[in-house]
Amino acid sequence: MSAAPVRGPDGVIIAAAGVVEDITGLRAQEAEQQRLREEERLAKAAAKAQADFIANMNHELRTPGGVFAFEGMSSVAWLSVKSIPAYSPRNTRALRATDAVHLSG
Repeated sequence: MSAAPVRGPDGVIIAAAGVVEDITGLRAQEAEQQRLREEERLAKAAAKAQADFIANMNHELRTPGGVFAFEGMSSVAWLSVKSIPAYSPRNTRALRATDAVHLSG
């Protein structure tokens, strides 16, 4: 809202003129833009984390120490999956995946 005095010929205020504008739509648009900026920031952070992970795994798998570390971690994963109760629905998928890595060598 904005207002301004209306003065007569003698300089005395005789009225007030004002404008009232509904900015509800503008506020909603600003909130949506903020939400989209936050989603974009999170997506970029996730993409960077993924790229960093792949780069690190690529490096680790290409070095002798990395292969041994991967083998050790796969054994840890395999043992932890073995400790999940057999009736767990995720046990079947996890067991298949870790068995494939563990039993391959």
